[in-house]
Amino acid sequence: MPISEAKGIAEDFILVSRRQKRDDRCDKFEVLASMKHGYLAVILLALGAVPAQAGNAVSADTVEARTAGIRHVTIPKAYNLVPKGQFFGPPMSLMPPQITWLTPEPEDVKDQTGILSSDSGDYQYESLAPGAEMMTLPEPIPPAHLENHKPVIAIVIDDMGLDRKHSARAVKLPPAVTLSYLPYSPQIKEQTDAAKTDGHELLVHMPMQPDRKTADPGENYLGTDMSPLELHERIARNLTAFTGYVGVNNHMGSKFTRDRDGLNIVMAALKEKKLIFLDSRTSPKTVAEDIARAHHIETSHRDVFIDDDEKPEEVEKSLLRIESIARHAGAAIAIGHPKEVTLSALEKWLPTLKEKGFDLVPVDMVITLRNAPKPAVASASIKAAAKPIPEKAAKKAKRE
Repeated sequence: MPISEAKGIAEDFILVSRRQKRDDRCDKFEVLASMKHGYLAVILLALGAVPAQAGNAVSADTVEARTAGIRHVTIPKAYNLVPKGQFFGPPMSLMPPQITWLTPEPEDVKDQTGILSSDSGDYQYESLAPGAEMMTLPEPIPPAHLENHKPVIAIVIDDMGLDRKHSARAVKLPPAVTLSYLPYSPQIKEQTDAAKTDGHELLVHMPMQPDRKTADPGENYLGTDMSPLELHERIARNLTAFTGYVGVNNHMGSKFTRDRDGLNIVMAALKEKKLIFLDSRTSPKTVAEDIARAHHIETSHRDVFIDDDEKPEEVEKSLLRIESIARHAGAAIAIGHPKEVTLSALEKWLPTLKEKGFDLVPVDMVITLRNAPKPAVASASIKAAAKPIPEKAAKKAKRE
C-alpha cells in the first residue's frame, strides 16, 4: 500500500501478546497494525534480548510487511523480557517498537486554503502529511506513576481566538480540556480571562514558519531567516499577549521546528519563564522536542490530530485512536481545533471517558508524567524473569 494512500497506516501499533519458546529465552512478539484497509499482523522474533543495550533491528521481509511499507522494526532490548504471563496494558513494561518505512517520510505538509478571519472558521492551519503522524505508541509512562489513577487523556484545542463563535463554544467543554490561544487574536485578554474563569488550562499557540510560502502563520510568527534579536522581540510580544498560561505549543511551524538555532532561542525564553512545551508535530522531521529537552524543559508531543481529516467518520476514528493509545501507553495527547465537526464529536465523546476507564486531564499533567524519571534498567520484576543466555545460544542467535 503506497504511503500516500495510508494516512492512518500506523493508527495503532499495539503489543498484543508474548509467547515463549521451549528454552524460555526467546521472545516472540505480535505487533498488530490497525490499518485503514484492514489488519496486518507482523510477527517479530527477538533473540538474545536480555542485555540492556541498543535495540535489535528486525527485518520485515514478508510480503505482508512490505505491502504495509515497513522496512524493519527495532525493539529496545532493555524492555524485552517481562514476567511470565503478564499482558501488555497500562502500565506497560515494554517500550513500543520503532518503525522504519520503505517510503521516505514526506517533507512537505499540505496547507488548508482559507483566509485568517476573526469571524469565520476558514482560518489557516497546517494539515498533516502521513509522515508527520506518530508511527509508534508513545513511550509508556513508568508504572509507579500510574498506581493512583486510570489511563489519562489530554485534549488540547488550539487555534483558539480567531473564530470567536466556535472558540466560545470550546470554552464550554469540560475544564480539563486545555485551550491554546493564538496571541494575535482580537480581544485576546478578554477571551483568555473567560477561559481561565471557567477553569481551563491555557497555552500560547506560538506562530511559526511553515514550509509552504502560501500558508500565513499570522502576526509575529517566528521565521528561520530572522536575526536572534528579531526572534527575541517576537517571542516576547507573543508571550505578553495574555497571562495565566502554563506553556507553549507551535502553530504551523513545519519549517521552523526543524531549525535548531531558532528553537534554541525559543527554548531559552521558555526555560526562563518555567514553561512547558508541546510539539504539535506538523513536520515528521521536527527537532523541537529534542531541543526542549536539551534546555531541561518539560516537553512532549501530540499523539493524534483529531480533525486533520474533517469527515465525521474520520474524526470518530481519531477518537478511538486516542483511547487505544491511552489504554496501551498509559496516556495520550490529542490536538483538535474549534470547528463544528470537532466540537460536536467532543461534546458527545468526552462524557463517555469515565465509564470507559479513562481520566480526562490537562495537558501539563501528561507532560509531567512523561517527563518523570525513568528506571535506568528493567524493573526488578523484569530482572527476576530474565535468565542468562548460554554462550552457545547467544552465538546461534547472533548468526540468525
